[in-house]
This record gives sequence, structure tokens and C-alpha cells, in this order.
Amino acid sequence: MGKRVFLIVLDSAGVGEAPDAARFGDTGCDTLGTCARSGKLYVPNMKKLGLYNLEGISF
Repeated sequence: MGKRVFLIVLDSAGVGEAPDAARFGDTGCDTLGTCARSGKLYVPNMKKLGLYNLEGISF
């Protein structure tokens, strides 16, 4: 049986806003922070990889 590889690419994981966010109406965007504050985010493998070390994220 062949091996499988699953590759997940997170461009920024929805962390914070881009420098030009105001031009596009995205000021204050923080998708990951919003998910974290919901209390429903459960990503133990990403935690092991350091996701919880991002600035402004507290779980």
C-alpha cells in the first residue's frame, strides 16, 4: 500500500490584518484570534507546531 502525504498551506492562518487592510475594508481582521476567543478551536497538532505562539493569540 502506498504512503500518503497531506500538505496544508496556511498563507497567514488569518492572523491580523495586512498593511493595506484599510483600502479593502478589512481593518481589524483577525480570523484566528476570533476562532481562539470562541473557545471552540481545537487544533492539538497545530499547537505542537507552534500555532499558539503567535503574537496576540491566547488559548
